[in-house]
Amino acid sequence: MACYEHLPIHFEKVVAGFSRYHKYTLGTELRNKSREILVLIVKANAAHDKQEQLLILRERLTRISCISASSIPPVSGSVDKLG
Repeated sequence: MACYEHLPIHFEKVVAGFSRYHKYTLGTELRNKSREILVLIVKANAAHDKQEQLLILRERLTRISCISASSIPPVSGSVDKLG
């Protein structure tokens, strides 16, 4: 399994540690964003000109980093490890 395929699994582990409220609000958003990022990584790997896909990917990763850093401190360290 490629490293990027572990992204949704990683976020499931992170979300499992959230309180019940955050699990269903921020957890759902993080799960959806991680799947979206996974699709973008696959597209970038398949693209001949990767620059456009990588710019989109970087923007989405920045968003997920902002969500996690501002909302729940333990997630910010986990996201930083991925980037």
